[in-house]
Amino acid sequence: MSTGWVAAAVRAKAMARRRTGTSAARRIAAAPSLDAGLRMLTGTAYADAAESGDLARAEHAIRAEVLWQLRVLAGWMPPPAAPMARALAGGFEARNIVGHYRRLTGSSAEPAFRLGSLGTAWARLATTRSVEQLGRELSVSVWGVPEAAAPRSGAELHDLLTVIWMRRVAALVPGVERWTAGRTALLAARLILVERRRIPAELVRAAAPLLGSGWAAARDPAGLRAALPATARWALSGVTAGEGLWRAEAELRRRVEAAGFRELRAAMPGPGIAAGAFAVLAMDAWRLRAALACAESRHRVGEVLDVVA
Repeated sequence: MSTGWVAAAVRAKAMARRRTGTSAARRIAAAPSLDAGLRMLTGTAYADAAESGDLARAEHAIRAEVLWQLRVLAGWMPPPAAPMARALAGGFEARNIVGHYRRLTGSSAEPAFRLGSLGTAWARLATTRSVEQLGRELSVSVWGVPEAAAPRSGAELHDLLTVIWMRRVAALVPGVERWTAGRTALLAARLILVERRRIPAELVRAAAPLLGSGWAAARDPAGLRAALPATARWALSGVTAGEGLWRAEAELRRRVEAAGFRELRAAMPGPGIAAGAFAVLAMDAWRLRAALACAESRHRVGEVLDVVA
């Protein structure tokens, strides 16, 4: 492996050490109020969230911190790894695009994330002034959403971009095919088992490299598992109804975090350590957002934290 990865590996491990951890998440979840939970973030890597004042802004600040750490890490990675870093950041760009779509259609949306050099098409897409113009620009961007298949809602656009993002990550980040296929399978399961809405043909085509195409005709968990390739089927193990998907998602995230820690312990610096650090910090942020939601609702620590502990 190139010596250019040595400095990046050091930075990646330092990045992973900035996580708050499961114990802190449990304390925050048990806080008597959201304000009390937010105060516990003072002095941590998520200090901006501590000053946010409400859950939505806190969640955005937590995500923004993960993106910032990825941007810093990307600066230490060898130049040939730039496509990999941009692929990992694709989820943030997708959220920006969906937010822009919602604003263009008169709905409210979270502020855009600052992607810097990790952006692919956002700088151009952000200048569009109509849904039609956004659709045209998306069709010629790295996202490749055909104009004829323009989503009919922000939710449809979010799902389509998420699948395209998973496909890009699978192509550009070594060793993550199993995780991206599992994540995409959970999205498919939500559409079929929970929302029970029409699955756009473009989404089926976008997911084909990860899931094949037969899954779209499934109507129950057993049929869906049978239609999926082994690389994706495992993510739905134990799911007997749509209500169980939250546990499957939490379990997938737990496994991704464990894989991230294994990469961080790898003997040789390389792309896996960078991807592992991102996975660990992204999981930590997800756990923290769940903890703050518990604090706001003033419920006891939920089963989600039990699954991912």
